[in-house]
Amino acid sequence: MENTIKQYEKIRQKMLAYQFANYLIGWDSNTEAPDGCFPTRSLQISVLSEESYRLQTAPETLRIIDELFLKKGELDDEVLKHEIIKTKEGLDKLKKVPMNEYVDYMGVLATGENIWGQAKRSKNFQLFQPVLEKIVAFNRKYIKYVETDKLKGYDVLLDEYEKGMTTKEYDAFFDLIKKDLVPFVKRVIETNLKVNDEFNNKQYPKEQQKEFANYLVKVLGFDLNRGVMKESEHPFTSGFGTTDVRVTNHYYEDNFTSSIFSIIHELGHATYEQQCNPELDATLSGGGGSMALHESQSRFYENIIGRSLEFWKVHFPELKKTFKKQLQGV
Repeated sequence: MENTIKQYEKIRQKMLAYQFANYLIGWDSNTEAPDGCFPTRSLQISVLSEESYRLQTAPETLRIIDELFLKKGELDDEVLKHEIIKTKEGLDKLKKVPMNEYVDYMGVLATGENIWGQAKRSKNFQLFQPVLEKIVAFNRKYIKYVETDKLKGYDVLLDEYEKGMTTKEYDAFFDLIKKDLVPFVKRVIETNLKVNDEFNNKQYPKEQQKEFANYLVKVLGFDLNRGVMKESEHPFTSGFGTTDVRVTNHYYEDNFTSSIFSIIHELGHATYEQQCNPELDATLSGGGGSMALHESQSRFYENIIGRSLEFWKVHFPELKKTFKKQLQGV
């Protein structure tokens, strides 16, 4: 079995290389790429997607994964065992999807976010609508390709997003929200609290907002030796292992608090990624445990830390120093 593991490790290295290429392209697409590059970029991503598909669904790859899966009980390495189980699950699905449809879909995604950004800025949904329709159409077909006796319909996608969660669990959760949270919100609204937020209606130059965002990066312990922050149409965090974690922010000059809480949120994601076990960087098991765990970290940063009185008692003086005119007397 040792020889099979070595064969798998070589294949895994190639899989990671394709992931790394897509990661870098995705980062560039959202931060610096000119709008005019995307039609050509889509072609390049289609080629990479096809090569990646061929590697993952090759008979030799599937043979090695199946062999290790059958002998998973004999694997001493718990990380490898977990990885084989997850990889087999993913490849069992991927091989059911026709390659041409998969490649076309990757091409749509390659241009889709840029078109969405243009639609957002111009407030023109019709610009993005054809792309969205293609995305939805593919996912409807994808569900039919991979559904099982246990997982059908939308539950297929929910399970991929957060393992073990289906419409049954989410319906129960949203019923609880309706029952407990909606009446609470109504009571709060009816109290007619008087809040003076006139300061938020002033203009806050983007460059000064970036200055304060850089201050928050230091405050919240994001390691810039292993990370970077830039600007994008919508804030996000991406990364490749613990040594390359990247965050973005978006700045509205007429709503400066948006960028403050966005960057605190994204730094929750980013510090979580930087603090994963670096020994997992060369595996397919690195990164955050799940989307729910990731959001728990970002929401903890944003809402529990970032919206606390204690946090602003310490950091509001720095904010006033950055925006002397706008926050005078606040």
